[in-house]
Amino acid sequence: MTVVININLRSLYAFRISDGEITYILENTGKKLLLQKQKLKRRILKSKSFHVDESGWQTLGQKNFNWVIASGDTERFYLKWVLLGAKAMPKDCLKDT
Repeated sequence: MTVVININLRSLYAFRISDGEITYILENTGKKLLLQKQKLKRRILKSKSFHVDESGWQTLGQKNFNWVIASGDTERFYLKWVLLGAKAMPKDCLKDT
């Protein structure tokens, strides 16, 4: 994933950053947002209904998917970004990761 991010940053914005720095940013941001992510997932799972919308695209010839899950009870949403042809399904987005 860091390679794709790095390629996009360089080609779109002429921005140079190491793969290690991208990994560090992603890991630390993920840790800081983990509690909020878990709370949001619980709210969605407790709702009477929810909607899943999938968008797909290709980067460097590899499939990528983006799922947005919206609860019928709230305006909040949970975004799951799956890179490089992962074999996940929308129902897997709400599993603990």
